[in-house]
Amino acid sequence: MAIKKDGLFRRKKTKQNTAPENSVKPNEAGDNPSAKGEINTDAPGAGQGSDAPADQIPDILLQDQPKPESADKVKEQTQPEAENETPENSVKNAPTDAQAEPFSFRFDENGITVDDESKKKDDEKNDKGKVQKPNRKKKIIIGGVIAAVLLIAFIIAVVSAVSSLSSSVKEVKANPLKRGNVESLVNADGTVVSTKTGAVSNSSGMRITEVYVSVGDYVNEGDALCHLESSGSAQNSDMLAAYGGDASAASAPTSETVTANTDGVITSVKAEVGGAASGDLFSIQNTDSLMIEMSVNETDINKVGIGMPVRITSEGAANRQYSGTVASVAPTSSETATVSSGSAGAGYSGLTGAAAGSSTPTYKVNVNLNLPTDGLRIGMKTNQDIIIENHKDVFVVSYDALVKSGDNSYQIYVAEEENGIKTVKAIPVSLGLQGDANVEVISDQLKENMAVIQETDKVAEGDRVIITDKSTTSNGTN
Repeated sequence: MAIKKDGLFRRKKTKQNTAPENSVKPNEAGDNPSAKGEINTDAPGAGQGSDAPADQIPDILLQDQPKPESADKVKEQTQPEAENETPENSVKNAPTDAQAEPFSFRFDENGITVDDESKKKDDEKNDKGKVQKPNRKKKIIIGGVIAAVLLIAFIIAVVSAVSSLSSSVKEVKANPLKRGNVESLVNADGTVVSTKTGAVSNSSGMRITEVYVSVGDYVNEGDALCHLESSGSAQNSDMLAAYGGDASAASAPTSETVTANTDGVITSVKAEVGGAASGDLFSIQNTDSLMIEMSVNETDINKVGIGMPVRITSEGAANRQYSGTVASVAPTSSETATVSSGSAGAGYSGLTGAAAGSSTPTYKVNVNLNLPTDGLRIGMKTNQDIIIENHKDVFVVSYDALVKSGDNSYQIYVAEEENGIKTVKAIPVSLGLQGDANVEVISDQLKENMAVIQETDKVAEGDRVIITDKSTTSNGTN
């Protein structure tokens, strides 16, 4: 009988035709196989009586082995194999001596059992072909290490990307694009004067004996301002007699009272007690009707026209703002050139106003004030902005935001955001009305609240930027 192991039938090499002493011949014990020591009644040669050839009995059954406790159990274990096997097949399929491996077995309650040493060798062979699976704890440790390495690599990549991005991003200031008013202005200095003024004069040469008013006094037309007297003298009598006059009249004292020729405030007093009346003695101005008298530079005078609006401020009135309109524009200059210090040069014409180094000519422009005029006083110094032109509700930017892109071409830089990144974009613009601080810009690409970059010298189109702060430059009305 052959034992099938690892897909082969193997047996231990033994001497042929040698029967163990305690072997039992078939059919000698009667019909009870278990009582007679029969192993398997269906095995080849078994149950055939004494006629079965001895060389057809499997060698493995001829060895000296302990009896099994139950022959029925052994029969159940070996019968399927014996049914398909004949003595010829057993001998034919048996391995050669070179192929067979020695092993031992024993009978027990479980049937034929290979001994521990042979089983251990077989197990070792089987284990060599198997992949050892790591235990669960080892898997967790390996997985944790891999996850940690991947996390560290990801953090390093992110930090590197952020560092690279930060090094290429520029910080700039910007203003949101807004609509507003832009104005073209002419600025000039001036003085508060009255629309109604009067000069009181007397050239009689009489002695001024009394002065009744002082600067700041309000007078009505006909009020006395001063008193003049003349006393007779021998000189005057001789002169009158020479010209056929009455010499006695010359010796008689005379007097005269000088009166106001208009209502208003005394703004100037030149009359002095004891002095002789000669020329202007008093100036009177109406403080209820004021105007501004200003001087405009020759480079701006052609821009100014009657009826243009004017904004007026005065330090004397706590910089309160007043309004008015242009009332008149002088056709000739009110300034005359003066000779420069030192000797006259070759360009000196000998006429007043023709010397080298003369001051720039200015022209007098009068402005009527709109009410109220509280706080203004005659003689106060003022500053005026004449509004030449005004455009309302237009896009305006500061001059710092303009970038010259050609001979007469301009553009502005805006920061456009996409996917969280702000990039510089150039927008070509046309210039409209130009004010003192701001300029009107025109383009169909402009949108309100665009971030208009003010520090244009720091960036170029396509640069990535961060808006750090709003510029202090205004994009609103001038």
